[in-house]
Amino acid sequence: MDRSKQPPPRPTGSGPDAKSTTRTASRSGARSAGSGLCRWLFFCWLLAAAAGLYGQYEPADTLERELEDSLVFIQVAAYPYDDYHPWRHVELQRRSTCGCAVGASLVLTTASSVTDAMFIRTRRFGQNEFINARVLTVDYDSNLCLLELDRQGLTEPLKPLTFSDTYRKGAPIHFYWLSSSGKIQTGQGHLEDHRVMQTALSHTFFLQFIAGNISQASGSAQVFFLDGRPIGIAAAFQQDDKEARIIPAERIAHFLADAADGQYAGFPTFGFDTEDLLDPTFRSFLKMPADRKDGIYVRDVHTLGTASRQLQPGDVLLAVDGVRLDARGRWDHPRYGPIGFPHRISAKTIGEPLDLEIWRSGKSITLQAPAERFDARQMLVPFYQFDRQPEYIVTGGFVFQKLTVPYLKRWGANWEGKVDPHLYHYLKTQAYKPTDQRRDIVILSHVLPADFNQGYHELRYEVVRRVNGRDIATLGDILTAKKLHP
Repeated sequence: MDRSKQPPPRPTGSGPDAKSTTRTASRSGARSAGSGLCRWLFFCWLLAAAAGLYGQYEPADTLERELEDSLVFIQVAAYPYDDYHPWRHVELQRRSTCGCAVGASLVLTTASSVTDAMFIRTRRFGQNEFINARVLTVDYDSNLCLLELDRQGLTEPLKPLTFSDTYRKGAPIHFYWLSSSGKIQTGQGHLEDHRVMQTALSHTFFLQFIAGNISQASGSAQVFFLDGRPIGIAAAFQQDDKEARIIPAERIAHFLADAADGQYAGFPTFGFDTEDLLDPTFRSFLKMPADRKDGIYVRDVHTLGTASRQLQPGDVLLAVDGVRLDARGRWDHPRYGPIGFPHRISAKTIGEPLDLEIWRSGKSITLQAPAERFDARQMLVPFYQFDRQPEYIVTGGFVFQKLTVPYLKRWGANWEGKVDPHLYHYLKTQAYKPTDQRRDIVILSHVLPADFNQGYHELRYEVVRRVNGRDIATLGDILTAKKLHP
C-alpha cells in the first residue's frame, strides 16, 4: 500500500465525526440534566399537592380562622300541620341551616328556618357532637330567631359577632357559613342595592340589602361581610337572579336589644295603604299648592297598626317624624339615600311617639301617633300561624275553619290566581280590618261524607255569616250557635 496516497489521519476531536461525537455527548448530558430538573419539579409539585390536600381542612384566610368559634351548623326537625285537614300533620321535615354567635351560648338565625320546629340541635366547628338548642325568641315578622344552646354541651363559650351598619353600594362582599361537613364555606358577590320590601313570611315591610352576582346559592342565615366586618345575615337567595336578600345590621341590633330583657315587643308596622301622588291634576283636586311636590296619598286606613286611628283615607302624608316624603313616599336617608317611609316607622320602638305631618282639607296639620305592632292572629285573614295547630270545628261532618294565607297557599304555586275569587277578595281588601262584629272570616271548608249530610257533599269554600240566626264573628261562635238548636 502506498502510504503517500492514503488520506492523512484526521485530528482527534476535529472534523465531522468529532462534531457528531460532541453533539451526542451534549445531548446525553442535557437529557440527564433535564431529567433531574423534571424530577425536582415533580417533587415540588407533590409537595404542593400534599400541602393543598392538607390545606383544604384548614381555614383559607385569617377571617375564616376568626369565625371558627362564631359559626354553627343547625339541624331542625319540624312537624307542621296540614292547613286543609287541620287535625293531621304533614310529613316530618328535616332542615339544615346555619347561624352565628351573638352571645356565649346564643345563636342568631332566621325565623323561617325554625317554623313549626319540634327539635333543634347545633354543631360547632371542630366538634362532632351535636348540642341541643331551644328557641329563646322568634319573630316571624322580622324573620329573626334567637336560639339558646345547652351550656352543658359547650366545651367553651362561643365568640359573639358584633354587626356593623356599614353600607357601600357596589362594594365587594363575602359570606361565610359552617356546612354540614363541619367546614367553613365561603362565597362572594357585590352589594348592589337596598329596598324596603315585604318579608317572605309576613305582612310587614323592612329594609333589606340586595347582593348580586352571588358565587353560589347562599340559602339563609349565612353571615355577610363588608371590609372584614359583618353587616347582616342572608334572608333568602333568588336562584334565577343570583341575588341574595340580606337582613341588615340595624334590624338585627333592634331585635337583640328588644329580646335582651326577655320581654320581646317586636317591630312597629304601619296601619294604612298609600299610592304615589305624581298627578298634578289630582294634587290640585286635593287643594295642594302647585309648587308643592311632596307627600304620598293615603288610599286606605286599616283598623290595625301605626296611625290607623289618626289617619283618614284621602289624607296626604307629608312627613314622618321630621323627615319629608316625596311623591313616592321616600325620604333621604343619610346612609342609604332615598328610602321608603316604612323604614322610618319600623326603626322605632313599640309605644314611641311619631309626629305625622299631613295634608287634610286644604291645609297642613301635625298629628302624633304611637308606634304600634299587631300580631298576625289579630288579622281578619292571618298571614301565618306557625307553631300551633290551626283551629277548626267539625259538626255533622261539616268542617269549619278560619280563612288564612296558609290555607290559601294550599292551591299551590301561583295560588293567587287559582283560589276562589271571593276568598281572595277578603285577603286583598279586608285582611287588616277586623272589627268587633267580625274578627275571623269563618269558612265551610269542606264536608266529610256521611249518610245524614247527603246532598251537601260538594259544599266547600263558603263564607259563613250566620248560623241558627246568630251572626258569626269568630270561629267559636259556631259552637254557641249550635247550642241554640242542638
